Amino acid sequence: MEKATSQCGESALAKDRFDSLLDITGDWMWEVCPEGNCIFSSPSVRFMIGRPPEALIGENLSRIITPQDGEALLEPCIRRVLDSGEPFRDVEIPVLRKDGGEVILAVSGLPILDEDGRITGVRGVSRNLTHQHWAEQALRKSEERYRNFIESAPIGMMISDTNGCIIYANEKMAEITGYERSAWQGRSYIDMVHPDDYGVILENRTRAIATLEPVDPYEIRIFNAAKEVVWLRLIPHSMYESDEYGNKSVAYFQNFIEDVTASKIAREEKIRLEQQLSQTHKMEALGALAGGVAHDFNNILYPIIGYVEMTLSEVGDNPFAQGNLKEVLSAAERAQKLVDQILAFSRRKKEKLLPMRIQPVVKDALSLIRSSLPHNVQLHTDINEDGGVVLADQTQIHQVVMNLCTNAYQSMRGRGGVLGVSLKQCSIGWEDLNLHTRLKPGDYVRLCISDSGGGMDDAVKDRIFEPYFTTKGPEKGSGMGLAVVHGIVAKYNGAITVESELGKGSVFTILLPVAAKNPGSAPESASIPLPKGCESLLLVGGEKQVRDISAKMLAQLGYTAASAGSGKEALEILNANPSGFDLLLTDEALDDMTGQNLINAVRRTKPGMPASLVANQTEGRLQGIPGDGKKIDIIVKPLDIKKIARSIRTLLDDGQ
Repeated sequence: MEKATSQCGESALAKDRFDSLLDITGDWMWEVCPEGNCIFSSPSVRFMIGRPPEALIGENLSRIITPQDGEALLEPCIRRVLDSGEPFRDVEIPVLRKDGGEVILAVSGLPILDEDGRITGVRGVSRNLTHQHWAEQALRKSEERYRNFIESAPIGMMISDTNGCIIYANEKMAEITGYERSAWQGRSYIDMVHPDDYGVILENRTRAIATLEPVDPYEIRIFNAAKEVVWLRLIPHSMYESDEYGNKSVAYFQNFIEDVTASKIAREEKIRLEQQLSQTHKMEALGALAGGVAHDFNNILYPIIGYVEMTLSEVGDNPFAQGNLKEVLSAAERAQKLVDQILAFSRRKKEKLLPMRIQPVVKDALSLIRSSLPHNVQLHTDINEDGGVVLADQTQIHQVVMNLCTNAYQSMRGRGGVLGVSLKQCSIGWEDLNLHTRLKPGDYVRLCISDSGGGMDDAVKDRIFEPYFTTKGPEKGSGMGLAVVHGIVAKYNGAITVESELGKGSVFTILLPVAAKNPGSAPESASIPLPKGCESLLLVGGEKQVRDISAKMLAQLGYTAASAGSGKEALEILNANPSGFDLLLTDEALDDMTGQNLINAVRRTKPGMPASLVANQTEGRLQGIPGDGKKIDIIVKPLDIKKIARSIRTLLDDGQ
């Protein structure tokens, strides 16, 4: 009796425990009979599908646990358990709650057996997966949005392990490299990197792993599928992990990659153009400076040459004196040639350019060069006789060829080599103007002079056209040759370029625009004696030494000359004796007015008075002068008595 009582108590306790567990657990437990009707339901059903447990007793459970579309998903599972005893697990079924909402249930079931092992029903459990399902669905949508974002990104994205093997690359990376993405998997991106950039990659990767510090963006080159060089900008991000002891290490790398090939080329082109523009401005500034120096130097040379010539005519038969004076005159004339070179560089000396074929001039210069070449230097020429006509000065073309060829063979002195000269006609299109910013599209005569000498580095190339810059030493070169060549070519609206590397020689290329006119014949020069006269002249401006020697030389030619240092002084002399002067000889640059203004003022006192204007160039000098410039002649510096005498005589005889 006591034992039975004890067993009943234990049973009651066990039932209480079971009921408590059913109340606590969130899972819905149920049992059905062989007909599928519910014979037991735990209280959790109330919270899961909104039905009280007692309301389910006797109801067919398959019709209760049914999706919104009415498809019976539970019934075949229960039938299989009843027929075969095979349990089912975690069958997901969307179920309509009593309030109209939907829950996702994971349903599992197993057979109920009697003492004889016969199946008497099915016992099951339903777990609410709704929140988990929603979370998984949100995660899938988030992953899809993230993947779409990555795949449609305008820059390349790549994930790689710490050995450089590619784990993932987006579509933009395939576009940048030209490789299919399937070719990337498991491959090291180092395989595509330009050999010269291996060190950059390995250094940055090693530093990121060793220091656990961020790596700054950097640029590398790779070869795409077409074996073309592509510039990439990498922005690497290290992704970290920690072991069980909290030790941090790099797990993998996320790399953001941008194709910067076009911007790299544009940046380099911008730098090149800026350097070219800077060089142009520097050459223009040096040209202005050189022109000013040449002007002052001419004023010094003119009296030297004048006094020497006057003295030569007076020393008589004295060989010693004549020899010395001729040497002085020769030295002064060489100095004048140097001034001519400076003026050619500064583009302030204006020669009359004639249409001509430069082939004969080039050949003539090469004949002189050939005779002076060292025995170990060979001359190779390729002169196309069909080249076009250019507007040029024969002497200057000769000077250009001589200067370039001399530099070329001097660079091969001691080592020997080949001096190459070619002359051909070519066309320049719009696409070529990035290399020749000074030119316009059209036909050009191209003169190339090359050597196989020691070449130049970039520092020398940047300065070779500067006046007085030379690498030959003070005793071997003046540094004016290439500066003069540059000035001449620029004056012809042409271009000169140089290509050179140390140890590989140099190539100078000159492009001169083809002229529309056919070559004409230059007027023949004749030796004409200096004309003389007996008229009275008024000399104005310039340095006193220049005025004094001019007056003395003109006196030797029979003229009477008075001089004035300024325009105001000249007007005072003229107003005091208006009929006492037949011609005005004035410098353009006076201290108190311009030469043109003085001519205007003189002609208000004495209309139509002939005037010679001494200037650095002829361009634009006759504007605003009464009578539209009649009875006016311009004498271009450097001065010499021949120019002055012929200008005076021409003006005075023109009115007779």
